[in-house]
Amino acid sequence: MNIAKIDNGNITVGHYRDLFPTTSFSADGPNAEFFAEHGCYTVTAFKSHDSASQMLVNCEPYLEDGVVYTVRVDVRPPQVQAPIEIIVASDNGADTI
Repeated sequence: MNIAKIDNGNITVGHYRDLFPTTSFSADGPNAEFFAEHGCYTVTAFKSHDSASQMLVNCEPYLEDGVVYTVRVDVRPPQVQAPIEIIVASDNGADTI
């Protein structure tokens, strides 16, 4: 399980065993108390977005609302949006365009 450690504003993302090689963990990995004591956060590569008009783009890790994200939401280029909108419309039972 990857976690993020923030030290002096620098975010390091890695497996908890690699970031804390001399620490023993339960089978469930680090708990909330460990996270709080060591300046650690959960990491996610997903953000809520409208997949018809937006896309996720990998980026440098950043902290937002208590979670470290490794993606940001970007607008899909117009030439990519149209085919996606057609697929979404047909998936929802609408007439084929």
